[in-house]
Amino acid sequence: MAFSRDAAAIQNLQTGEVGLGISSMGNKGGVGLRFTYADAKSGGETELTFVAAHLAAMEWDWERRNEDWKNIVRRLVFTPADGGEGRNAARARVGSEEAPLLGEGESANGIYKPTSHFPRHYSHLFKHDQLTRERLAGRTFHGLSEAPITFPPTYKFDEGPYLTADEDTKAWAWASHRWPSWTDRVLFLEAPKWMERKDGNAKIEVQNYEPLPLFKTSDHRAVLLSVKVPLVSIPEPDEEEDAASSDPRINPPFEIDPEWSTARAIARKEELFVGVTGYLTGTWEGRCIIGGTVAALVAGYFLLLAAFGN
Repeated sequence: MAFSRDAAAIQNLQTGEVGLGISSMGNKGGVGLRFTYADAKSGGETELTFVAAHLAAMEWDWERRNEDWKNIVRRLVFTPADGGEGRNAARARVGSEEAPLLGEGESANGIYKPTSHFPRHYSHLFKHDQLTRERLAGRTFHGLSEAPITFPPTYKFDEGPYLTADEDTKAWAWASHRWPSWTDRVLFLEAPKWMERKDGNAKIEVQNYEPLPLFKTSDHRAVLLSVKVPLVSIPEPDEEEDAASSDPRINPPFEIDPEWSTARAIARKEELFVGVTGYLTGTWEGRCIIGGTVAALVAGYFLLLAAFGN
């Protein structure tokens, strides 16, 4: 969801989604929102893209998470929220040329694996962060940046600290059967270099990056990123910059899957089947529907038998 103090500032709304996980049905995957933000007072405007991703779990499955990211880039294509025809897919993909990208994810990639000589304080453990390692190696989250992490691991909590500030935490609150991990992250796409060279003030400024309080209904802590984004359109790079740039807006790491729409439609049908089956067998209301249907069929059978049995 996206909220704006000025609803009129949100224009050209587009959405996108991609299902991953079992049969690509969406127990993992990503959803995206793209729009033009136009400020009436200043007259400035820019295009913003937000993508929330939920990648494969478990400490050892970092290669699967990299593959999940690849499939999000290839299959998350934006189309107008009103259902009309979208722009050319190459321009409507994740991180297109015009749009700064802010990505929020539960990646499970922020996992460290300590050895016995490590002190228990979490600050010594971030050097083993998988997301940072894979991102800097160019294997995932291509071109994205992250503000320095100064907060404790956000997963997996066992008991508390519920709605408690970090400095008030006295006990080891993480579950003993999982590695404490920085799984909840917000990354962003910097303003392109050719834009900063033309306007030194045209850059994204990080103002705050911190976790939110933990609620009793979750074993994760959500993370908040506050940034200041310039309200300017990204200019076209010149030919030399275009050819030499490693910016994913110019040279994306993966090509769009030409079958992205068909694959999503098939997965949607499977989601519907699994959802209806789960509702009928896993809820009290669903079981009542099954029981009532069976009772009606049995009663109908005996009524027909009584009426036409002779």
